[in-house]
Amino acid sequence: MLGLLLHFALLASTEAPAAGAPPIVVTESKDKREQVRCVKETPTGSMFATRTCKSVAEWERIEEEDQRTLRKLGRGKTKYGPN
Repeated sequence: MLGLLLHFALLASTEAPAAGAPPIVVTESKDKREQVRCVKETPTGSMFATRTCKSVAEWERIEEEDQRTLRKLGRGKTKYGPN
């Protein structure tokens, strides 16, 4: 079970911007949530970085989904844990 939790924690962290690497703001907008931010990520097992661009609102939605999944995993309320 611990291995499964670790696996999902690692999956959830792949979408988040790397710590210490500030996102690059591509567009300026009056509404902060409409600004596009790009993050340079190097997937595990790869030597090549990729650039992922999404709006601030999309990054926030992904963060919320990841947090919700981790909370469910902690309570064992997913299809992967005991019910």
